[in-house]
Amino acid sequence: MAAIVVRSQRVVLPDRVRPAAVYIKDGRITAIRDYAHIRDDVTIIEAGQHVVMPGLVDTHVHINEPGRTDWEVSRRQRARQPPAASRRSSICP
Repeated sequence: MAAIVVRSQRVVLPDRVRPAAVYIKDGRITAIRDYAHIRDDVTIIEAGQHVVMPGLVDTHVHINEPGRTDWEVSRRQRARQPPAASRRSSICP
C-alpha cells in the first residue's frame, strides 16, 4: 500500500500547533515532516486549515439503554454541527 500524507496548516504536536505533513502507511503514522516536504510517491490529503490531531478519548460518557434518544441529545445536534466535528476515537465507560 502506498503512503498517504495528510497535510494541514494546523497539526497538533506535543510541543505546539504548526503546519506539517503527517505520513501514514498501513494505518500507522510513520513520520511527521515539514508542510512543504512531500515525496512524489504518496497520495496527498490536503486538510488546509482543518485541525489534524491525535484521536480524542471521551472520559465522560453516558452509555444508556436504547430508547432514551430524547435524553441523549448531543451538543453536536444542538449546535447543528456536522458529524465529523464530534467524532471520538474511543470511550472510557
